[in-house]
Amino acid sequence: MILLLDIGNTCLHLGLARKPGAVVWHRTIPTGARRFRVPSITTLNRQDRITGVAICSVVPELTSVFKTLSREQLGLKPLVLDWRTPTGLKLNYRPRSSLGPDRIANALAACHLYRSNALVVDMGTATTIEAVTRQGEFLGGAILPGLGLMLDALACRTARLPGLLPGKPHAVLGQNTRESILSGAFHAHFAGISRIIQGIEHETKLEFRVIATGGLSRRFGRFIDNVSSINPLLTLQGLSIAFHSDSNRPFRVLTRPDKRSAWKEKGK
Repeated sequence: MILLLDIGNTCLHLGLARKPGAVVWHRTIPTGARRFRVPSITTLNRQDRITGVAICSVVPELTSVFKTLSREQLGLKPLVLDWRTPTGLKLNYRPRSSLGPDRIANALAACHLYRSNALVVDMGTATTIEAVTRQGEFLGGAILPGLGLMLDALACRTARLPGLLPGKPHAVLGQNTRESILSGAFHAHFAGISRIIQGIEHETKLEFRVIATGGLSRRFGRFIDNVSSINPLLTLQGLSIAFHSDSNRPFRVLTRPDKRSAWKEKGK
């Protein structure tokens, strides 16, 4: 069993995988400074024998914490995914060292599991968009403020606007301050995503399958124009695939994971 750790700015996502792309258990823990407690992975090891650890992190200080926990509690040296990891992807990004490991994991999983040109919309603290071809070429993408971050910015940088949690407005025409804020943030966010997708397809002359992932994808992924798949565990799946990658082999598409792997098609 491989222990997967996707460390984000807002949440820590833990998972267990028996084979590449097949996440059989997962849990989400907030990483807010006041609430976050480093979990003991010894308990997981008692229940499911862990033979490997893979880490995908955008929070450097927590990366070192979990590297230490992996060695001390499991006696295992973890794989820490970054641009140097031999995944088989061709990274057309400069400098490659600036490419987030979560974006690499998303692109890797999308290419292996969906077998098509793919645009991954990762809806977290920031919303990232990754473009990858069916041949495993990472083309680039876009980064924009996440829906929650847009609302937080309005509250922090203005004197009278209240802080709100992400939500769908009842109408575009807001008739009170709360609905006006929700309308502005919601429609600006998804119109921006739609415009970026259209621009990428225009520039590349390619058609892409649109996949939503990330913490907000369960609730808001359906509002992305032409979204075909909503898969909140895509990053963990990509991390498990990266762990099993063989640098001595050319890029190849793995078989689709078994039914226990948490992924679904829109409308099913």
